[in-house]
Amino acid sequence: MEILIVDDSRVITDIFEQFLDRRGYKVHSARSGTEALAQVASYPGINLILMDLHMPGIDGRETGIEIKKRQPAIAIYAISARSRGDVWPQLKEAGFAGYLEKPLKLSEIESLLSCHFGTNKTG
Repeated sequence: MEILIVDDSRVITDIFEQFLDRRGYKVHSARSGTEALAQVASYPGINLILMDLHMPGIDGRETGIEIKKRQPAIAIYAISARSRGDVWPQLKEAGFAGYLEKPLKLSEIESLLSCHFGTNKTG
């Protein structure tokens, strides 16, 4: 299983990459919406995206909409410090699979992976 992490913070992408890599997932990262679109085009095996909503340039919502147009089967989970109620209706309408509120706990990511892939490690 391949996962794309999209966040303009290198610290966040590094933490996610290490956490997911140790669990056997193939991980890609992008620091902007434009990079995320390029990663999705380059790596057709990506089937889960964890994406920050607030990034310079193309924001996470617009990036997600573009990705869903090109690859509708990819599950996209938004990550933001904003309250879920403020943004979830628009994200759901745009095709996002879920919403995670910052600050994140790694146990939340573990639960999401377990629900999404049915396991904590690729097989």
